[in-house]
Amino acid sequence: MTSRTSSRCALTALSCAAVLVLSGCGGGSDEGAASQAADAGEVANALAASSPTVGLLTLVSASAAGKAAGGTSAPCGVSADGVLVAFGDSAATLVSGDTNQSLDVFMKNTRTGAIARVSTESNGVQFAGGADCLAITPDGNTVVFRTAGGGSSGLPAGETAIRVKNLTTGAVTTVNPPLAAFSTTSAYLFQSISDDGLRVALIAAPTTLYLGGYETVANGPARALVRDLRSGELINLSADVPLSLNQGYYDGRLLLSPDGSRLAFATSSNVPAAGDGNGKSDVFVLNIATRAATLATADGAGAQAVVSGPPLYNPMQHLIGFLAGGKQLAFEMPADSTLGAAGAYVKDLVSGSARLVFASGTRALPPLSISDDGTQAAFDRPIYPPNAQQIDAVWLRDLRTGQERRINTTATGVQGNNNAWLARISRDGSTVTFQSNATNLVRGANISYIYEIYAKTVNAPAIGAQ
Repeated sequence: MTSRTSSRCALTALSCAAVLVLSGCGGGSDEGAASQAADAGEVANALAASSPTVGLLTLVSASAAGKAAGGTSAPCGVSADGVLVAFGDSAATLVSGDTNQSLDVFMKNTRTGAIARVSTESNGVQFAGGADCLAITPDGNTVVFRTAGGGSSGLPAGETAIRVKNLTTGAVTTVNPPLAAFSTTSAYLFQSISDDGLRVALIAAPTTLYLGGYETVANGPARALVRDLRSGELINLSADVPLSLNQGYYDGRLLLSPDGSRLAFATSSNVPAAGDGNGKSDVFVLNIATRAATLATADGAGAQAVVSGPPLYNPMQHLIGFLAGGKQLAFEMPADSTLGAAGAYVKDLVSGSARLVFASGTRALPPLSISDDGTQAAFDRPIYPPNAQQIDAVWLRDLRTGQERRINTTATGVQGNNNAWLARISRDGSTVTFQSNATNLVRGANISYIYEIYAKTVNAPAIGAQ
């Protein structure tokens, strides 16, 4: 059975239920009959259950037989219901036929243990230079990855291709144009993808000229682009989404709404169409069809937020994500302002109200991943054991009560003995994924200094999460 057939067999069932069943069509002959998890027999039974136990910890970067990858692993995305986790890994032992000795993208089912390599050509052929995982859609049916140009990418050799793969059809589409399509473009940077996998947001970064003495100047603008895979159109939003700053720097990131109709962005450039002229960082939401921009960093009456501090003080705002099916937007206010204390806010895009959900205090706000209902936030924060070296840990906070619990622990509560970070929570709030080089979390994942990917069931899985 070819790699493409194997991946499609593994992943087609997502449209009906977010559970992979790879019996006879998984990672290869060495894994087909194996359904053990890496920890122990009772964990394997739990993995196969339709409703995993809260507290269950799964080694994601492992073959279907439960063997830890032992390579360079990087988390990429988790499906809305927490069942499917995408990650990049350089190991050649996760599936059969992996001979390119490069980083590839894999999809793991945390309930069955099944795994498939998804970064392949439409005909199942592996990429000689491998692929770097960028994102997956909430249904797990579409994956975004980066490969070298040339070959089937349609781009010149030596350039980078950002590609979208539909795992049901096997179709692979390159979404960025050649660098020559826009003058003074140095690279295309992936930003986000709509839930249906049909719109992708990119930034065309400009080339810069070094002037000496820590001074650079951009040779052109930073461009906001959206590729529509239905029509093939590349929508240039540069006139509506000004990103360029002094010395060639620019604000990111661009965040598509779940339905792909709107684009959230943060910029220190003025957006006059939205009534912005303060020359400071603000967050906006653009209707792509009408090009109408709305100021998000404003109070319920529409007054633009004013940051505390000197007149030239200009802390950068950061986007966190759309919530509530796109009706709300979460962002960071890195300093006290007329909205309130510094921290993470959730803006109701219908009523205009904004509420503080995570105060940062005097420290920088950690990168947050928030569940769609706005009640749970996963994040990384260092801990300082007595007489021991600082390590990073993964936490979950209930945004309603402020209660926190550490996530990088075993099912019995034993704390990980090394770093854990890159926390991400599934849309339904049931699962947190993270990267860790701990040697005591799951039996078999005990190679010193090797980072593996884990998934922890933190809340009862929601029914019908999308």
